[in-house]
Amino acid sequence: MAFRELSKIISVKPEPQTTPTLDQLIQPENAHRTVNTYRFTPTLRSYFKRIFECGVHQKGQGFWVQAEYGAGKTHFLGALFDMLIWRDKGVWETVRDPEIAQEYDKPLSKTNYFPVPLSLRDMGESGGADSLMQVFEEQIKESISRYAPHLQDQVKVTSAELADAWYVKDAGKHEKAGVASYFQQEHRSTPEEYRSNWGARKFGQEIVKSGLAEGRLRGKFKERFAYIYEQLTKLGGYSGMIFVVDEFRSWQDRHVAGTAAYAEDEEILETLAFVLPSQHLNIVTIVASQGDMPQKLSGGGHGDRFIPLPLLADQNKTDFGEIVVFCCRELNEGAQIDVDDYYDHCRKEYKFIRQSNISRPYFTAIFPFQPRCFDLLRRITQSDQQNNLPTIRSGVRMAWQALGDQKLLAGHRLVTISDLIRTDEMQKGVKGGGKVVHRGGAKIDHCDGGKG
Repeated sequence: MAFRELSKIISVKPEPQTTPTLDQLIQPENAHRTVNTYRFTPTLRSYFKRIFECGVHQKGQGFWVQAEYGAGKTHFLGALFDMLIWRDKGVWETVRDPEIAQEYDKPLSKTNYFPVPLSLRDMGESGGADSLMQVFEEQIKESISRYAPHLQDQVKVTSAELADAWYVKDAGKHEKAGVASYFQQEHRSTPEEYRSNWGARKFGQEIVKSGLAEGRLRGKFKERFAYIYEQLTKLGGYSGMIFVVDEFRSWQDRHVAGTAAYAEDEEILETLAFVLPSQHLNIVTIVASQGDMPQKLSGGGHGDRFIPLPLLADQNKTDFGEIVVFCCRELNEGAQIDVDDYYDHCRKEYKFIRQSNISRPYFTAIFPFQPRCFDLLRRITQSDQQNNLPTIRSGVRMAWQALGDQKLLAGHRLVTISDLIRTDEMQKGVKGGGKVVHRGGAKIDHCDGGKG
């Protein structure tokens, strides 16, 4: 049977960008590209739906996105953020998954989250002497400045702001007398003089330092977040808040289990993901990390605090190939007829299609790669930390480089493992790791995709 050459069926994309930051992906000018270049596998589609259901029903919840380095956590967060926050930029018109677009475009039109996106990489102070609550406060202030500048003078977020507001609006006669005594003793001035000379922020910091307002400043995490939420929803008209937290592993590594800092981290995240939502505050918290979810946050395994969303996990093993190929090539118009011809021929002639029960949709999603290619790439990239082998991002480059072989594109066969092994990226990775690539206990010398 005569097949069309691969170059007539596929178009190779430009070299994939595999190291975007969250801040890059969520910029409004980049939102269209972020969403348009996102591949919704069946697993990822189900994850988006689960989070979108929270938006449709105005229900708070925590989600823990876990995967190894380079597995797409940041792109997941970026696409999700853009679809929820930049609706007025027309990002839903660029969604390449008809099912998601049809089911959630209109239902989410009334969702109006106040967004708090942040990456914890290199965040905080050195030596672990830092506070997650302080980081969240700073990021909320940053988000107000970026997304709702008209609220900057109205919404009180930090301890100093709350202390100043307490003194001006809520402090009683005896409390103000105590504050006056403190400022006279420490600064030889009245509270009003100090505030006029140094400003409200410095004044509030001094009250916090004095300890006179302790217990009055909504010092517990629950009260603090609830107060911020109340201000944003009432003053800003938001229907809820969404926290999008990337690179949490870098923070986890600094706070060892059993320490006070670790316990504070757990309490803060539990407050956002479970305590406040259980009190009907519409707060969605999405944390992405290479690290495991702390036991306390899993709700004893029931997922009532943080629902786990593992990326490229064993049960989602076909996702890897789909995502890699999606990053590397496009199917040309009318290509499905040719892909079906390849599928029917391979299913008839080669055992690997029948034995692995490769479906037509999956064969199409990874075309023109032989399915075994991704068994190899996944095995290598899952061992990157232990064996210093290539990462998932390197796997994308290997596939892309394989498709850059003009002789291959002019041919009429699937891409095989031997094509991947010959790429510069594979050779660099294997030599750099000092390892010999093995499959099933045997050294891989070649694979022609034959009947074995």
